[in-house]
Amino acid sequence: MFHFLTDPVDQKRYLQTLDASLRPGGIAIIATFDLAGPERCSNLPVERYSPQTLAAQIDHLMPDLFDVIHAVHHAHHTPLGNTQTFQISVFRKKGTKSMKNFKVFGPGCAHCATTETMVKEAAAKLGVDVTVEKVTDAKSIAMAGVMSTPGIAVDGKLVHAGGLPDAAKLEGWLQA
Repeated sequence: MFHFLTDPVDQKRYLQTLDASLRPGGIAIIATFDLAGPERCSNLPVERYSPQTLAAQIDHLMPDLFDVIHAVHHAHHTPLGNTQTFQISVFRKKGTKSMKNFKVFGPGCAHCATTETMVKEAAAKLGVDVTVEKVTDAKSIAMAGVMSTPGIAVDGKLVHAGGLPDAAKLEGWLQA
């Protein structure tokens, strides 16, 4: 879609809408024709970008909105046998509070459910976006190194095992 926006005014309006719709730490994926892509699509002019030129254009129009976290090239083969090359860039919206990924390990007992609730309530209190995944499979729990439940991992690092977490520690994990 973005490659159809050839006027910087329209590009900025698109980015303003994206900014208003996306929380800090949120992810935006923008695919465009790459520099070797067609100059027109559906008989309309298009802008072509590399991951670097797209990031530069976005930063020019809306400074400090995103960090680039990944980019790939993709060759699309059309039904007519043509090849159209794209770049696909993944951006994270800048902001002081980024998404935290929590895993709560346990068999589904009352303490596990309470731990999940504590994580969600503390995140809401602090205004931090979180994902909370419940892991109940015994093999997965053991593979994570959890020997006593409930266990908690934050962004892939085991930080707690056994009993309910301390509220102050929980807030510390959310603010780290």
